Amino acid sequence: MRLLRVATCNLNQWAMDFDTNLRNVKDSITRAKAAGAAIRVGPELELTGYGCEDHFLEQDTTAHASMAAETCEELFTPNAPRIDLALNGVEVFMNASGSHHQLRKLNLRIDSIRNATRLCGGVYMYANHQGCDGGRLYYDGCCCIAVNGDVVAQGSQFSLKDVEVLDALVDLDAVSSYRASVSSFREQASHRTNVPFVKVPYKLCQSFRSGMVLTSPVEIMYHCPEEEIAFGPSCWLWDYLRRSQASGFLLPLSGGADSSSVAAIVGCMCQLVIKDIEKGDEQVKVDALRIGQYKGGEIPTDSREFAERLFYTVYMGTENRLCAL
Repeated sequence: MRLLRVATCNLNQWAMDFDTNLRNVKDSITRAKAAGAAIRVGPELELTGYGCEDHFLEQDTTAHASMAAETCEELFTPNAPRIDLALNGVEVFMNASGSHHQLRKLNLRIDSIRNATRLCGGVYMYANHQGCDGGRLYYDGCCCIAVNGDVVAQGSQFSLKDVEVLDALVDLDAVSSYRASVSSFREQASHRTNVPFVKVPYKLCQSFRSGMVLTSPVEIMYHCPEEEIAFGPSCWLWDYLRRSQASGFLLPLSGGADSSSVAAIVGCMCQLVIKDIEKGDEQVKVDALRIGQYKGGEIPTDSREFAERLFYTVYMGTENRLCAL
């Protein structure tokens, strides 16, 4: 057995915030090494942040950028780099992604990752950003690892964590066996176009030891559409609030669908914050204590009480327009 432990991650990176981004990258590397991983992949442009816009015209931004073998968009293209790589014997593919959230997009993403390894065999390591990155887009995370068409590890979607690392122990001999069982793959591989490569005197795989257990396939977790609609904007609001150093939100109430929806989303945001504090997330706790201006050892424990500290509304009624509040 050729055993290999791999690691991928979700990172909450902010455009052009090199210090924080580097700290998160180092944290994820430390966690991957602690798990015994020989390969680690992070999100696309993880050092610069993804939404740098005009800053990409600056040489300094380009110098700090980092990429992997397959980028975000190439996962969905018909002639993806992994095809030629697989036919040339490559068994592990890394996708450093920067995939923003759209309703039901995760279903397409997971299907594409599973199909990528179902057709060509192999181990697929997918990393993603998680957070708002300073712009209007929200990156929903959900890093994952797939082997021969099965997802063996799936990260969280719509999380408030800055760093999340997944690892899996995979058997590369299973990849070889999978490919050998497909006659068309063997035929196409014999007529392959060679791709450039560099030989290095380094061994990634490890020998089997007592107690080692391969990572088994997991049941994929999907949120329902209603949860996606609530969680995506809620996580964006929290990320933008804590990064901007603001003390809360001001919402003019008209009584219509727009203001009502925003109020509901803020309420959902507060619930997510309290849940993460209860789970022991220290970063969320620190941010909540600062934003809510808690003193004397107080800790936010109730989402409604927390909302009262940061959510302010203005009544918009006039003699010409009655508001249904």
